Amino acid sequence: MWTSADLENLVREKLGNYLQIGEISRIHVQKYKDVNDEINAIVERINWKHSTENWTPVVLTRRHVSYEEIIALYRLSSVCMVTSLHDGMNLVAKEFVSSKIDGTGVLMLSDFTGAARELTDALVVNPYDREQCAEALHRALAMPEKARFYPPAKRALERLSRLPGVRTGAGKKVLELRAKADFHKGAACRLILARNGGAGFYMGDDVTDEDAFRALRGRAVTVFVGPAGKKTAASHRVPCPEAAAALLGKILSRARETGRPERAGTPRRGGS
Repeated sequence: MWTSADLENLVREKLGNYLQIGEISRIHVQKYKDVNDEINAIVERINWKHSTENWTPVVLTRRHVSYEEIIALYRLSSVCMVTSLHDGMNLVAKEFVSSKIDGTGVLMLSDFTGAARELTDALVVNPYDREQCAEALHRALAMPEKARFYPPAKRALERLSRLPGVRTGAGKKVLELRAKADFHKGAACRLILARNGGAGFYMGDDVTDEDAFRALRGRAVTVFVGPAGKKTAASHRVPCPEAAAALLGKILSRARETGRPERAGTPRRGGS
């Protein structure tokens, strides 16, 4: 079982936030009240000791959380810890897996749940073994991003990729299934330019955006959003999303100052 010292060691590394949803129940029963008071005291002590101006290690919410909010939290989380000491099935584990539609995420699951017999790709642990739990949590947090794709999602895509006329591709935090046709983001951009004319501007940060960068070379301004060490076919580069937003802001401001250029052949207002 986890102790307050184990939790302190975890959050001291500032690996993220530990979120616990603990809606108050049966507070009129003394044993429930005692456990509730103990949890509150532990969380308060850890946060008082380790919190910074911009970071709170343990987030404990006592209010009712709707199903929609729960799904959103599953989607945002990197790791889900289910450390039940005794459980019939545990739907939380299955809800977490089902909500991760991008195939990412790591499930840390108690061996004393019925779900552990079915979700065999999870990191199954004995919740009474603190060292095993700590090692599993470390593995989950240190796992390379590519390894976090949930194995069943990979296997499903592998089966689908054997269908005629279908191929798979990898993107940024996504596994892509597409038709075996010579059509991609670059082809779509060429089609748009051919139909509408004018200059083009394309910005992206995904592996699949490279198709567009190559297709638009010499025909449009292309901007890759990412670190300097990563190769790209784009003509320009900005290091991060914040820099991309700043660039778009400057372009918009410049357009407002100079006025929107008119397309050739478009009548002026009041003209024929």
